[in-house]
Amino acid sequence: MTNRKLILILLTLILSSGVCLADNYVGGIPLTSVHSGTVSGGVYCDSYYGTGTQEIHTAKTIDKTFTLPANAKVEWAMLLTTVYCGHMQNNYQGKATVTFNDKTLGTENLNVPYTYITNGGNDGKAYVQVNDHVDRVTSDYMMYYDVTSLVKSGNNKATVHTEPSDNKFDGRIKLITLIVAYNDGSEKKIWYQVNRGHDPDTYYVDDNGETYVGSTAFQANLPSDASLTDATLTDLHMASTDGSYTFNGNALTSGKPQGTYCGLDSWDVKDSFKSTGTNALTYDRTDAFYKNALAILTAEYTTSSSDNGSGDNSSDNNTGDNSSDNNTGDNSSDNNTGDNSSGNNNGNNSSDNNTGDNSSDNNTGDNSSGNNNGYTGDKPLETYTHDTVKGDIIYDYGDSKYSGKISSGGTYTVNHNLKLPENATVKLARLYNYWTWSATGTTGVYPSMNLQFQNKALTPDAEYSDQKGWGSVYDYPSGTWAYDVTDLVKGSGNYTTVVTNANSETGNFVCFDGIGLLVVYEDSTGNETEYWINEGCDMVSTMSTSGGLTPEEATVKIPFDGSINLSNVDSAKLWTTVQSGGHDGIRLKFNEMNVSGVYDSTPYSDLDIDEARSVGNYLMADNNMAQIIPPSVTDNSGDYLAPSSAILSVSYKDGTNNDNGTSDNGTSDNGTSDNGTSDNGTSDNGTSDNGTSDNGTSDNGTSDNGTSDNGTCDNGTSSSGSDSATVSLTVNITPAICLQVTPNSVDFGTVKPGTPSESVPLTLKNNGHGNIKVKAEVEDQDDGPFSTGLVLDQNKCSEYSKTIASNTSETTKAQLDIPENYSSTGQFNGSLIFWAEAA
Repeated sequence: MTNRKLILILLTLILSSGVCLADNYVGGIPLTSVHSGTVSGGVYCDSYYGTGTQEIHTAKTIDKTFTLPANAKVEWAMLLTTVYCGHMQNNYQGKATVTFNDKTLGTENLNVPYTYITNGGNDGKAYVQVNDHVDRVTSDYMMYYDVTSLVKSGNNKATVHTEPSDNKFDGRIKLITLIVAYNDGSEKKIWYQVNRGHDPDTYYVDDNGETYVGSTAFQANLPSDASLTDATLTDLHMASTDGSYTFNGNALTSGKPQGTYCGLDSWDVKDSFKSTGTNALTYDRTDAFYKNALAILTAEYTTSSSDNGSGDNSSDNNTGDNSSDNNTGDNSSDNNTGDNSSGNNNGNNSSDNNTGDNSSDNNTGDNSSGNNNGYTGDKPLETYTHDTVKGDIIYDYGDSKYSGKISSGGTYTVNHNLKLPENATVKLARLYNYWTWSATGTTGVYPSMNLQFQNKALTPDAEYSDQKGWGSVYDYPSGTWAYDVTDLVKGSGNYTTVVTNANSETGNFVCFDGIGLLVVYEDSTGNETEYWINEGCDMVSTMSTSGGLTPEEATVKIPFDGSINLSNVDSAKLWTTVQSGGHDGIRLKFNEMNVSGVYDSTPYSDLDIDEARSVGNYLMADNNMAQIIPPSVTDNSGDYLAPSSAILSVSYKDGTNNDNGTSDNGTSDNGTSDNGTSDNGTSDNGTSDNGTSDNGTSDNGTSDNGTSDNGTCDNGTSSSGSDSATVSLTVNITPAICLQVTPNSVDFGTVKPGTPSESVPLTLKNNGHGNIKVKAEVEDQDDGPFSTGLVLDQNKCSEYSKTIASNTSETTKAQLDIPENYSSTGQFNGSLIFWAEAA
């Protein structure tokens, strides 16, 4: 058997009662101090948060750029990364290579088993120490490196590359984190302590009648005459659901993970911080599994001899002249209410200007962007799906409008009047809930929302969010929640969405920027259309109160990966949706296209939609890229902006072919024009079809902005009697066998033996060149229910077989039917593996 493609589906089953395991015996490494000290600048912490969309069982490379303040002088720095091997105990083997600023820190062999401590442990230890900078706890390898001598001010780049040594090694990268303690020349005094560990907390402890709550201690020792101005606690966890926390006995508000398997929380703990002695953090799971990796405590203080511990204008980078004017913006007290003046979520120069009086500096050190500034462009919009249809796309925002604050129990309603062509059938329908400013009182919290579409309660298919992550005020998250409504949109008609704020806390509110309905439909009279649907939420800003970010640092990237057959393109359209914005200096780039004035508060300032922009003249043969770039502003006009969705559709005249390298309406014979495309086969300076100018000189097949002064011949000849021309060659070869399965995890919930579970549909898509035959097998734990009970299309997995044609999808229904005499109980995990080979 050759050319087999492996797709892994993780299945989770929860049964009626627990298994007899104790969390204490799973093992782990409690968090302990790895460094502490006092600096004048601050402690920078930023991360790449891994997503479940990374491919498994294949080599992969993840880059992360970390941007330190320009005047940072490094006192200490550590790079930390974690890689998922695919099993909590088995030895699935792979390698990881970690580089930082072009220096290889290590090529690590990830090839050791892990044994729960209840089963004897790892030579008696509750973890595996692979070497002096790599450990393994359950399914994760953690690598940590001292990079003090390698970190520099400005941009720093970390790269993690993983590749399997066997076909079971997962290799997904959960975290890439940089922590830097730095000075900046100011007179501030900031004490800090960094605690690192690898400490899991699982449901096994409760099933064994015991309790496990993790804890870690910080030993503060501020001077006796210290006057505390700020204290911040930061915690970095590795779990799909955040835990619960206390600090010195006071409960802290949990957040929502920024990645599929990890996230960061940050709290203002000034009121409970102890200037001397032990400060204690506790952490506990709120779902089946939780793991803690890193905790950082900082405390800024002044002493009687330090002139209040700050220079005359130590906050100038953040707030301008002594930061005293930050609370004076128009409508600054409206906090997201009022008629469109506050619709930009900050009001007119309001929310982020309210960081004054050094409050933002206290949380982040100088420049307030140095420590995890959420206003950087660090969350490219992800491609949800890329497919073709004989038909077209409709994207409609209905009667959406900005909601203002919706308090607990309040509702927000949007109606869509959908009009499809006669005889059209819906292939895909997706609903987008664009929300912003979610808080309880003045503390940002992630929303609790109930959404009904056509009177049917829905749960999000995907959740995206971002938050500025610093400052003592207006640190409120914004987000995009996406829902699959394909089964509920049947055709033309009226469709109603009602969202309820389900958070019952006093003083809680959330605001809605609008509801978008996206429909991909099939129409026998339509053109062949290739489309990309990207979605996410990346909150960015270049206002002076945003930490001094440049437009480049705050640019949001929107990749449309893959090849396009340009020779037969009829048209191409781009939709982009930006929450807030409303500034004519915001630019939209699409490959070589670069335009401003796009986001002009249409249809309104809180939901800026650029609809069906023609981009056919700027298409590239492969890997097209859109970018949304905030303006360079010093007057703080406009607002932050949060690009949230983008759709690219390419319509073909009469099918597609492989004649890449031509433009929307044909190109010159030599394949290039003024900016890589041409409307009529000629470049802008009037060259003829064969790339020659009126006087017969040759441009070597390139346009005037693609050649240098010595790149052309003088009247057809060269002074040396000879000449040469170079043609750049590029090809993108797609795999012959490529199988995609969605979703990539299935939770059957609680199942009783003898009673089948609900059927769960799995979509198998053949992205390869030819027909494939797909088979399946199950990996299960000892006495697990999947080997005997999992059926696919009512067949045992060993008997399952399906043939899928190229560029088509098939649906397989997975169901768990456990025999009535099955005696084991508890939660079980297994793996469903699909194998594809040429049919």
